[in-house]
Amino acid sequence: MRRLVEKEEVETIRHIVEEYLKEKGIDPHEEIWVDSKKAQEILGVRQTQLYLIRTEPQNKIVFSQPNRKNIMYLKQSLYDYLNRNIR
Repeated sequence: MRRLVEKEEVETIRHIVEEYLKEKGIDPHEEIWVDSKKAQEILGVRQTQLYLIRTEPQNKIVFSQPNRKNIMYLKQSLYDYLNRNIR
């Protein structure tokens, strides 16, 4: 019984979050974080250039690195970088 209640609560919270994101103009099913391969595609660069862009603080690339080889990038920060640097 407890497990059923937890699932219902999770679904209720998920619905609330999805509605909030929709109100803010964000697709709740769109990827927020992307891996290095997708980040390279978005920026049109290779691995070394992505590293150089990521390590410069003024570029404001938001990333998470839970371990040495797994780096996830906040997709919006990549698009913001492009908007700031491509005219």
